[in-house]
Amino acid sequence: MFNFAEITDYIALYAAVLSTLIFIWEMYKHFTKGPRLRVEVSKDQLIIPDPAHEGKKWVSVSVTNVGDQPATITSLGCCLYKNKFDLFRKKAEACYVFPNPRLAKEMPVFLSPGEEWRPLVAQENDAQGIDLGEIAKQKIVQIQIGVSHKRKSICQRLR
Repeated sequence: MFNFAEITDYIALYAAVLSTLIFIWEMYKHFTKGPRLRVEVSKDQLIIPDPAHEGKKWVSVSVTNVGDQPATITSLGCCLYKNKFDLFRKKAEACYVFPNPRLAKEMPVFLSPGEEWRPLVAQENDAQGIDLGEIAKQKIVQIQIGVSHKRKSICQRLR
């Protein structure tokens, strides 16, 4: 016949497995909620047709909010590292800030969920003799995006 103790053991096992799965799901939702930014960086971009910028190369940065809450971008810059060891130690050779990227909203930039921000940064700076495209071939160039919801910047390597 039916053993009442055996049935309650199966029910308790089912409840324990189910509650563990629900706990794991709730933890996943807790750690993935909020703004999440996807960053893509590409160099050697040209603006066509624009006679004022003809032949000038740009670094294109694409920031998309793929999270479920709005985000605010507070700064855009880059750091240069000699090698991966210096990158690991966060010992930058030089750091630059791009206060006014071209063809973009002025900072701070408010991004709603699903919204994208695409600033352009001049790849070559003749006044200082800096060419990010050439430097990226020899050193590590990391584009850094400051956001209001994190203490650390979001970093993406320029290749």
